[in-house]
Formats: sequence, C-alpha cells, structure tokens
Amino acid sequence: MEAATEGFAARAARSARSVSEEDDRSRKGDVDRPIRDLVADINALGRETVFTTSSCSGRVSLVAEQTKGKRVKGEAKWILMSHDPVAGHEVAEAVDSYLQGGGGGGGDCSRETLTLRFEPFILAVECASVEVAAEILKVGREAGFRESGIQIGKRITLSIRCSIRLELPVCRDGVLLVTREYLGVCCELCDEKFSENFARIERFHRLLKPKLSKLGCGRRQQRDEAGGAPVMAVSAPRRRAKAVKDALKARGWLDQGVRPQPAPGGDRILFPVTSSFRSSEANLQALGEGLEVVSLGGAPKSSPTRSQHEELRRRVGEMLPVDLAKDLLEDLPRRWERLGDAVLIPKQAMVREYWSRPEAIEAWAAVAEALRCGKVGRQREVRDNAVRESAAEVLWPSGADGWVDHRENGIIYSFDFTKCMFSSGNVTEKARIASFDCSGEVVVDMFAGIGYFTLPYLVKANAEHLYACEWNPEAVRALHRNLGVNGCEDRCTVLEGDCTKNAPVGVANRVNLGLIPDSSMAWEAAVRSLGPAGGWLHVHTNCGSEEVDETAESMRERVEELAVQSGRCGAIVDVRHIERVKSYAPRVLHIVVDLWVRTP
Repeated sequence: MEAATEGFAARAARSARSVSEEDDRSRKGDVDRPIRDLVADINALGRETVFTTSSCSGRVSLVAEQTKGKRVKGEAKWILMSHDPVAGHEVAEAVDSYLQGGGGGGGDCSRETLTLRFEPFILAVECASVEVAAEILKVGREAGFRESGIQIGKRITLSIRCSIRLELPVCRDGVLLVTREYLGVCCELCDEKFSENFARIERFHRLLKPKLSKLGCGRRQQRDEAGGAPVMAVSAPRRRAKAVKDALKARGWLDQGVRPQPAPGGDRILFPVTSSFRSSEANLQALGEGLEVVSLGGAPKSSPTRSQHEELRRRVGEMLPVDLAKDLLEDLPRRWERLGDAVLIPKQAMVREYWSRPEAIEAWAAVAEALRCGKVGRQREVRDNAVRESAAEVLWPSGADGWVDHRENGIIYSFDFTKCMFSSGNVTEKARIASFDCSGEVVVDMFAGIGYFTLPYLVKANAEHLYACEWNPEAVRALHRNLGVNGCEDRCTVLEGDCTKNAPVGVANRVNLGLIPDSSMAWEAAVRSLGPAGGWLHVHTNCGSEEVDETAESMRERVEELAVQSGRCGAIVDVRHIERVKSYAPRVLHIVVDLWVRTP
C-alpha cells in the first residue's frame, strides 16, 4: 500500500473532531440523517485511509435567486428544503406563500426566479493514497454513482456522485410558470429520484463496509511494519511533564516527529529527543532534576503533528553547512510524485549549484530518508516526439537506473522512469476499465505504452485476449516485463511498430486509443480492427473545458464516415459516454469518448 499523502493524518484527526456533535461547524449542524451510519462507518472503519470532508444525502428544494445580473454566493433564499420526499401539496403551498409574501424572506419576487430542484447524494472524502481512492471509486461506480471521480494534487480527494437531478423554474418575476397539476407531477418525479437515490446509497454502503475494513487493516499493518531506528527519549515525572516539554522544545531538542508516551507504570512521560541532543549530565541538569535518558526502541517516524515537508526540512537541515542552510532549505520541494520506491521532485526544486557537489551526498541521503524512498529523481517535461518519451533523471543514488515497480489498484507497473512516462492522473480511467466485464472479448490497445490500460483490461476486466500495439522500444521492453509479473502474458500479443499499419483487422470487440492530445491518425485503423458486427471505441483526446459535447459529436461524425468508407455500409455510431479524466492545462480537459459502432 502506498504511503499516505503529506499531512493526511493531521487532517484526519481534525476531521474526526469536526464531525462530532460537540464540534460540528457545518451550516446544518450535523450529518444528514439518511447517511449518518454511512459517514460514521467511513470515519471509523477507514480512519487510517480515508475520511469524509462534506456530504449531502440528497434533497428537494425551492430556491429563489435574482433573475438578472451577477448572482452572488450566499444570496440565494431557501423557500423549502428537505432531505426526505415532499408531498405535492406542500410544494404548492410553499409556492403560494412565496408569491403572496412578496418573495424569499419577504423581499421583492418581481425580480426573482423560483426554481424547484432535486439534487442527489454527494460525498467528498480525502484518501491517504491514489490506491485507496481507486478502490473506493470502483465501489462507488459499481453502486451506480457513475459521475464519481478523483482529484489529485497536494491532497487526493474523491467525489461520489451521480446525475439523477431535476431542475425546473416554477416562478419568474412574480409569475407562476407552470400549473399546479404539473407541479404535482414534478414532485412525483422527485419522489422517484429519491427512491433511486436512497437505493444507490444503501448499495454503496453495503459494498463499501468490507472494503473499508480491508483497507484499514492494510494501512495499520503497513504502519506497524514501518518501524525505524531506536529513538532516545527524556523520561520526566508526570507532574513536571509540561515544563520539561517546553524546555526541550525551546532548545530544539524535542523530536516532534514522534509522539510522547507514558512510561510503564504511568508515573512518568517519555519525550523523544532529536539527534542534536546529547545525553550528557550538563544537558540533563539544564532541564532540571529527576530526569533520565532512555531508549524507546523502534518507533515510527511519521506523526500527525509534523508534515512530511517539515520532516524533510529538519532532516536535511542537519546535514547542510550553517552558512548555506537558510537558502538551501528554501530550495526543497513542497510536493513530489511517488513511483514505486522512487520519489520524483519538480523540475524547479533543488537546482542550486550546491546540490551537485560531492559534499551534498549526505543531504541527498537525508532527502531519501525523510521521504522514505530508495531513489530520488527529477521530473521533466515529456519529450514532444512521436513516442512521448520521459525526460526525468535520477538524482540519487549516483549511478542508479530508473527502474521501479509501481503498484496501483492491485497491478504492478514496472518501468524505467527516465525512459517511459507514467501519468498518475489517469488512475480514474484505469479504475473505470478495471470495472468493465470483458469476459470473452478481444481487445486492441493502440499506443499501449508500458501497459497503462492493457493491464487493467487483462488483470481486472478479464479480457480473453488483447493485442497491444506500441512503437517505443523502451516501452515494449517494460510491457513484456509487466505482462510477466502480472501473470497475463499468455493472453496478450505484443505488436511492435506503427499501430496504424500493424493493428489486427476484424477481430476486436473493443479498441482503446490512449494517446493524447490527439489519436485521430489511428481512428481509421481502429475501425478496421473491430469485428464484423462492430463494437466499442474508447477514444482519448484533449479539448476545451467548454467544448466537450461538440468535440464528442465531431468525433462521432468522423468515425461514422470512416466506418462507411471502410466498407461498413449503413454503419451507425453513437456517443454512449464521455469520461472527464483530468485537467490537462488551464481550461483544457483530458476526456475519453466511448463510441458504440454498429454494423447492420
């Protein structure tokens, strides 16, 4: 299981306090009744791996907003709001009261629009790792929350949601727009949506509980196995504990990366100390009488009280020349990407001349120790060539290669990060593929790379056979290795070279085109690869965030043309789904369009 993101444990502890009844700061004051057990189970069973940040069980509402002009957050007026089904006559009475009372809160309804809304269940959680998020995402989508997705940044957040919404303007500028009979019909639709909403919540809760228990046990086992070197501590009488702690902290001797703990018997407190503390009589006397120095044995070095960045600064700072330390510490990264036992820092981090000197080797070792990794590398832009090679480099240890074994969603990806790129941001699409049932299907994966999508199709989706097309020799090397370590080489044929020329013809139930920003050069070959009856095309592309539907429709039209030109007379192509994978750049999205190609 991957290491938790920086500061996760501290945020989880704060969240546990905020969802308690005595410290709930939400607008409503508590968790919605229909999902209290679900939220409680997530925060109890999954406390080592995931915690909730916000939630709504689903609601029906009447909301009054300004008709014209810029709408300001917080100015909307709730005329009616319920987390349970509402009868039609109750909504009609609320509308009448609104019109007769002159608008929301007694205001002027002649400039407002009153809208009836049904909004389904939504749950936001923070996860300790991408692996955890992918596991919960899979459960959410299996339960019917198909719009769910993962956001990866300094924190890994997951939103569980679906699209069973309803929104209907019922009054505008003081005038009723619909009949009361129609309003009653809309309320019946809201009731139906409530029923489906609660059924999906129940299904999600039932599927999630065993998964949470499994993930929590894995995280606790990882924590218990990740012991460190013996830690020295100052033992102080309980009555003097605060004074001793303050004195250690003031002198920079208190190791805030390890929790203080009571000594056996409970009459003394053990305060872990840093390597700068020396257990001399002079130091003990400076702290007062009645103190002892003891060993805590192996102790985990991570703690909710200190972020990993702070731990990095502390460890590296001990290895730097005093006159350079201030500037060099500002050069340390605040974020990084973890690939197997390697950590890749941003391209602009640790670039000062000092870091290339021989005397910096101890500082680099401290970086690796603080980040708990065996290799440190630097990210670079992916090379802008046909095979999208990686330009990352190994920084430490000297002479090491870039090979790593990266585990994600139960699949091992082995590759050289200095030669092959790996996008952690595609985890949601890999998880989506893993949820497919491809039993008995033949799949063609164009631009297969090291097996980003090939492996989920084979290992998780159980494809009968897959043709993997790839033209980068380094990626092909890694692909063969990955097929072996994941035990599926007998169900995969690797075709090295240009997929537009060597992709198989007439065999596939589905074709994956995983190249961005554009894979259109292979669409014709992809259509030829489909079997006589047609099948699925999963087409990756980049597009403007406001141009998703237009891009999908343009793609559909072009693929339909290619299908007819290739001899599929009367072929019909439908857009069945658009998956928003991640933000690629400002106002640019990486999407996947699922096209269903039918040949009469």
